Formats: sequence, structure tokens, C-alpha cells
Amino acid sequence: MARAALGLGIRETADRAQVAPSTLQRIERGEDVTVSRLTAVRAALEAAGATFLPDDGNGPGVRVRPNGTETA
Repeated sequence: MARAALGLGIRETADRAQVAPSTLQRIERGEDVTVSRLTAVRAALEAAGATFLPDDGNGPGVRVRPNGTETA
């Protein structure tokens, strides 16, 4: 969801996270991956403008900075 909200493709996100595209596809299918790879993808999405929100009783969520403003 975060990737799509940011308008990032699988290859671009994988490149930013320095993981294989197949790793990203496994994450999106809900399959097991190593914590280090999951952390790398989360960090790449956060750098691109995503903020992951905790479950507030309605499920977890994601917020995207306006225009996908990236952090340095």
C-alpha cells in the first residue's frame, strides 16, 4: 500500500531498499522474509515519504507526505 501510494514501482522500491524485486513481492504477498530485508524496505519507503501508523483499533495504516516529499 505504501509503495503504491508513493507511486513507486517494484524495481524502483527494491533498488532503493537494496533488495531483490522478488523479496519485495514476497513481502507484498505476506510471505516470510528476514527482518533485515523488511527493515530495509520500510526505511526506503519512509525515506520516500511514507509514515507507518500503528493500529488504532481500525487496523494499521500509512500516511504519505504531500507530493511524496522525500527526506535527505
